[in-house]
Amino acid sequence: AIIGGGTMGGGIAMCFANVGIPVYLVEVSQEALDAGVARIHALWTATHKKGKMTQEQLAQRKSCLRPTLRYEDLRDVDVVIEAVVENMDLKKRIFKRLDETCKPGTILTSNTSTL
Repeated sequence: AIIGGGTMGGGIAMCFANVGIPVYLVEVSQEALDAGVARIHALWTATHKKGKMTQEQLAQRKSCLRPTLRYEDLRDVDVVIEAVVENMDLKKRIFKRLDETCKPGTILTSNTSTL
């Protein structure tokens, strides 16, 4: 699962889906979630239009992406990558919520560059 559907989070989610691994993409609002999914779909569609991806591959990748607003959907995931803005208080709140929601043994990681 990826927390944050911006440029980095979306790119990480694409990497999982590109190799057939189902991946939840979590955002804070429907608007942000829709924007993140649209960005991902646009990149995949552009690749398809260039002839570098078949229609079947495009459909398969889209089917692996699981957008959600609900942390509860992450209850049984094995790995979570947090990729939100560089705000330590926000990251702490997210990790607290993940710790309360995810199963024991879930690997919780952060894609942090400046904190």
